[in-house]
Amino acid sequence: MRDVYETPEKSISASGESVRKRRLEDGGVDARETTGMKRLGGTQHKRMDKILPSPVNTLIEADDPHLSSRLDAEDESTPRLNIKELKRKESRLDSDIRRLQSRLETLRRAKAILLKGETRSTEDLIVKWRDIAQRASDHVLEAAVEKVNTSGGKCELKRLERTRLKEKSINSIDFEYDGRIAGVTSCGEYQSLGEDEQLKIIEGLEAERQKDLQTLERRLASSDAEDSDAEEFTMRDLYKRLKLDYKLVFPDDHTATE
Repeated sequence: MRDVYETPEKSISASGESVRKRRLEDGGVDARETTGMKRLGGTQHKRMDKILPSPVNTLIEADDPHLSSRLDAEDESTPRLNIKELKRKESRLDSDIRRLQSRLETLRRAKAILLKGETRSTEDLIVKWRDIAQRASDHVLEAAVEKVNTSGGKCELKRLERTRLKEKSINSIDFEYDGRIAGVTSCGEYQSLGEDEQLKIIEGLEAERQKDLQTLERRLASSDAEDSDAEEFTMRDLYKRLKLDYKLVFPDDHTATE
């Protein structure tokens, strides 16, 4: 028999406890408890997503355990774009475009001249300015011959030019290979190798350097053989050093030295 003098708080607590017991016996769940479980379940689901792999990856690995490793290997083997190489190709293409645009403009002007029927006038202008260019070339050649003879003659001039060209080319080759060696020796893969393997890499680069130097020597020797055996400094020599078109001014292959 319950105490008739029990407090209201105890009575309410006992009543709530009896209600929860009946709901548990009947299989019922409090709505607030259900909401709390849903919230808890959603939070746990989000946390587990961060820990567990995605369902797609799980299915892939279950179907073919080696597929994931193959995909990773393909990603690593995919060639990466070399920015410097792309810039060099872009520069070459820009140069080709400018050259072709210049030729196109020349052809357009030639077409316009032919359509106007001014061919005769144009030919007269060509003869006129070619004669002027030949006379000017005579004066320049006279001064050049005097300077060449004062410095020891054509043979001495060619020797000095070969020496300067050889030194410049050797310095360029050395600069290139010194940079390559410095880049190789500073990378982590090289430093992780043994001394013998490191030595083989350096020797390989030095062998390539010597090969390029030998190629340079052969090219210079071939250039010397192509030069004229005449000791006199000619108009061709002058135009070659000035990088001018000799045939444009002297189409009949005259030396115009008189």
